[in-house]
Amino acid sequence: MKKMLFYLTPFIFFTVLISGCGNDKQIISLGIGSFDITPDGKSIIYTFRKSARMLVYKANIDGTQSSLLVGDGVDMQYFNPNCSKDGKKLVFVGSKGGNVNSAVFLCNVDGSNLEKLTPDSALVMETIFSVNGDSVYFTQAGEYKSYSPIASEAPHKFDIYRINLKDKSISKRTNEGAYSMYGLADVDSNRWMLNLNMEGCYFYNKDGSGMEKIIIANDTLDYSKSYSDPVIIDEDNIVASSYFRLVIVNHRTKTEKLLTHFKGQHFQTVRYNKILNKIFYTLDDGTNSIHSINMDGTGKEDVIIVAQ
Repeated sequence: MKKMLFYLTPFIFFTVLISGCGNDKQIISLGIGSFDITPDGKSIIYTFRKSARMLVYKANIDGTQSSLLVGDGVDMQYFNPNCSKDGKKLVFVGSKGGNVNSAVFLCNVDGSNLEKLTPDSALVMETIFSVNGDSVYFTQAGEYKSYSPIASEAPHKFDIYRINLKDKSISKRTNEGAYSMYGLADVDSNRWMLNLNMEGCYFYNKDGSGMEKIIIANDTLDYSKSYSDPVIIDEDNIVASSYFRLVIVNHRTKTEKLLTHFKGQHFQTVRYNKILNKIFYTLDDGTNSIHSINMDGTGKEDVIIVAQ
């Protein structure tokens, strides 16, 4: 049962979106949603539920001087913000009212020049910038339904799409029709990284030539399937959540190192900042806090997030 709860967490985004609240189970009772750290390590970009709507905010890295970036005065919900590598732009998912359909939005890091990049007639879940900054990638589901009489409705038939930021053209990049697809990250010009079909994390070749599962030596079925929320550290290492643990996986040596462990608490959003050389994460721990740790698992700090 614990494993099933772990895997269902990413899809609560859509269930709660319909009721106008947020993108994961934490948002039902709290304000904070997903977040990102600006590349310079100075600011947090985050979504926060306020007055029954998810809005985009920015704060100093210590949580002070919170300010609204996007959302005031419009009937919109915004989710899953992502910063460009140069720290100048933001991209995120937006939905009007309680509509389950959503679109990709782009703006400057100060919230100006807000622009909708895709029609709001599809099920967009996540969106990220490419490493070189010339594109935005997003995952889109082809249907929203239940595959079982005892299961809730959820998005399925996922694929990855690309937006060319020069001419704003949109192209479909995969033909997976995947049961699930989340944790999308751009590795380089040749590969993405993502969690696919609740089977663990993969490197996915952009040319469609195949994929490589991230495993460790003497891997077991549970280890393979438990890796989620993949975050790139460097060319050899990623951070991933695994049940109630946060681990560093060296995919070349196929070794795993435990960073931290929280019994009974699931990880919601995981991020890494190269300048600070720290890992940031949120938990379903009943607080409006973003936590951070050093790369050896020490030095845990908590930042309480508010929305001014």
